[in-house]
Amino acid sequence: MSKRTCRAHSISKCFICIIITSCQPAGIRDRGDTLELTEIWSHQLPDSFALVGIAGTLNRLLYWSNSQKYLLERGESGAFRVIRTASSAPPLAARGLGEEGLVEFVVLDSSQPRTLQVSSDTVRTLALPRGRVSSARFIRDSWFFAATDSTEHVVYKLNHGSLRRFFSRPNTGPRGVPGFVLGEWDHGPLISLVSAPFANYLINDRGVVEREFVPKVSFESTGRPSSVSIVSLSTLRLDSGYLQIIANPRSFARTLVTYDDHGAMRKSIQIEAPLGFISSFPARKTLLALRELGHQEIVAYQWHWVPSAVKP
Repeated sequence: MSKRTCRAHSISKCFICIIITSCQPAGIRDRGDTLELTEIWSHQLPDSFALVGIAGTLNRLLYWSNSQKYLLERGESGAFRVIRTASSAPPLAARGLGEEGLVEFVVLDSSQPRTLQVSSDTVRTLALPRGRVSSARFIRDSWFFAATDSTEHVVYKLNHGSLRRFFSRPNTGPRGVPGFVLGEWDHGPLISLVSAPFANYLINDRGVVEREFVPKVSFESTGRPSSVSIVSLSTLRLDSGYLQIIANPRSFARTLVTYDDHGAMRKSIQIEAPLGFISSFPARKTLLALRELGHQEIVAYQWHWVPSAVKP
């Protein structure tokens, strides 16, 4: 496995030149192919809106923040709409409902770290059996909640009003670090360990692990994998395989890893850029990322695979 490390004064351009290999002969290669990204649009977020999550479709995106009690909705025209939640805390996660303009969102009770409220036209209050809730995501037809306590990381599933334990792993990571980041693949949740070894689990609707894969890379520019500062930000589905982002949140150091559909590692690169991928839309071959260059921007990238034979 080869890798490339990049440092430059213009860190945003550095990132683009590594991934968009028309800028220079480098990139994430897929057994001879190169993953190329082209920026197709971007928009700025309010300075006071500390983005933590995105859901929805490219025609209707929902953004939520850990600093505001409202949601932002971006429509197909690019216009924004503010959705007030009337909740006591910022949303932990959200999803759009089929009805025009309606949303469902999850709020964590700050005084009770295991108590959640799922709100749409009605409010449901849930008390998880154990663990401090760190994230939530709606996948297929169910809500999933990731929680951590001193001994284990647990994912719970809420389906048709029934809450059950879905997946768990022992807590062997640094103290105070969330256990899992929740993603999605073709047949259910894609659950990744936030801390080393940054393992990824493809799980079906029955809670059975169909595949597990782990990045086998050096973190010389990102930092020591055992360090509390090194975390897996996300693992995203591509049209062919997966993209995992491992980062040092205290710096711009990022390690990007690609895998094939079976979880075999293809390529890794190390970059320095104030950018993290948040969401993917495989059918549209589009990635959304948060870029911070003095202000927050959401950036959309179109991807395609280029055979190395046509590269100079």
